[in-house]
Amino acid sequence: MVGDPREGRRRPRRRRLGGVLGVVLLVAPAAEACRFVAYVGDQPLDAAELLVDPFHSLVDMATEPALCPGVRDSRRYNASQFALRNNDLNADGFGVAWYDVARAENFPRRVRAADAIAHGASRHHELLEAVVGLGDATRPYLASNMTCVSDVAPRTSAARSKAIFAHTRAASAGAPNTLNSHPFLYNTLTWMHNGGIAGFDDDDDEDTAASTSGRSTTTVKELLRSRLDPAIRRLVAGETDSEYAGAAFAHELRQFPQGVHYPLHSMRTALRRAIRHLAELAAEVSDGASSLNFAVTDGVSLVASRYRTSAAEDPPSLYFKRVRPFGGEGGPTAGVIVASEPLDDDLAHWTLLGKDRMLSWGPDEGLTVECVDYPLDTQACDSDLPLSGTLSDFKAAEEEARRAPAGGGVLRV
Repeated sequence: MVGDPREGRRRPRRRRLGGVLGVVLLVAPAAEACRFVAYVGDQPLDAAELLVDPFHSLVDMATEPALCPGVRDSRRYNASQFALRNNDLNADGFGVAWYDVARAENFPRRVRAADAIAHGASRHHELLEAVVGLGDATRPYLASNMTCVSDVAPRTSAARSKAIFAHTRAASAGAPNTLNSHPFLYNTLTWMHNGGIAGFDDDDDEDTAASTSGRSTTTVKELLRSRLDPAIRRLVAGETDSEYAGAAFAHELRQFPQGVHYPLHSMRTALRRAIRHLAELAAEVSDGASSLNFAVTDGVSLVASRYRTSAAEDPPSLYFKRVRPFGGEGGPTAGVIVASEPLDDDLAHWTLLGKDRMLSWGPDEGLTVECVDYPLDTQACDSDLPLSGTLSDFKAAEEEARRAPAGGGVLRV
C-alpha cells in the first residue's frame, strides 16, 4: 500500500530574513514537473483501464521515481536538469476530465482535488475511485462546465469516454488548491500542462529562474492578463501559468468560444501560435527557459506538444501510443494515448516524442507527428524515438544505478 506521499515533505517557500540587508533566501526550490495521461479515440475507453489498471499507472507516476526510457539518448541529456523536469513525487493535487458517452455531452465532466492522488493507507483518492468505479464512493464526484458545478450521484462503474484527460501535479506557479489543479476547462475544451513558463510571476522556480537584468519589471502573468480577450480571461479561475497558457491557446483558436468542436488544423495552428506567444512573452521578462508540454482536446480531437524554449535543454518526457481498432493490429490508428511516462510493461508500442515536436489525432485525419516549427531560424526538432524492451527491466536498471556508488560504471539503459 502507498503511504501519504506528502508526509515529511516540506513545501518550497521563500523566506525573508531579518536585518538591514533584507535578503531573500530561496529554500528548497521547486521542480518544474507534473505527470499526465490523455486518451482520445473513436471508441469509448473505461477510465479504470487508462488510469489505474496499467502496469505503470498515473498513481505510480505520482508516487514513485520517474521512469523515462530513451531520454538519455538525447545529446542534451543532463541528469540534474532531468530531475528538475521529471519529478519523483507529484502530490500537489490531481484531476480527471472526460466527455460522457452515455449523455453525448459536448461539455466535459471533471473532478479535481487539492491533495494527492493517493494518500493515507489507500492506493487511490476517493474522488478517483468514484471516476474509475473501484467501489462505493463516500462522496459524489463533480460534473462541471463553463457555467455550473453540480453534484451528481456516485457511481460504481467506471466512466467511459472517447476522451479522457488526467493529471497529477507538482506545484510550481500557484499554491496547491482545487482551482489550481488540472485539467482546466474552457467551454468544450480540456487542457493540461507539464512544465513551467519563465518569468510568469515573482516566484519562479529553479528550473525557470534566471537573471532579469535589463528586462521588463513586469511578469508574463501581467502581460497575458492585459492581452487576453476579456471573455477568455474570465474563464481563468486559478493562478497557475498552466491555466493562463490554456487561455492563450483559446485566444488563438479561431471560432472560440462559439465552436463546439474545432477543425484539427485550427487546433494545431492555435497551439503553435500559443507556444510562440508564450515564448516571446517569457523572453521579454526573463532569460530563463520554459517547458511547454501541453495537451488539449475538444472531446473529438487531440493536440499535444513536447517543447523547451532552450535549444540546449530537453523538455520533460512525453510518450505516445497508437491505439489500433479492435482485432486490427495493422489497421489505421483509431486513437492515441499520450503520457508523461509509458503505461505498459511492453515498450514496443510506445514512442518518445522528440524535443520540440507536436502530435495531433482526429477521427478523420488519424495521427500526425511534426515539428512545432518555432523559432524556425534557430531550432530544429528532434526525431521521435521508438522504444523496445520492457519497463520492468528499465526500472530494475534504474534502481541498480541508484544503489551503485558514484563512478561505479553502471550500465545506462
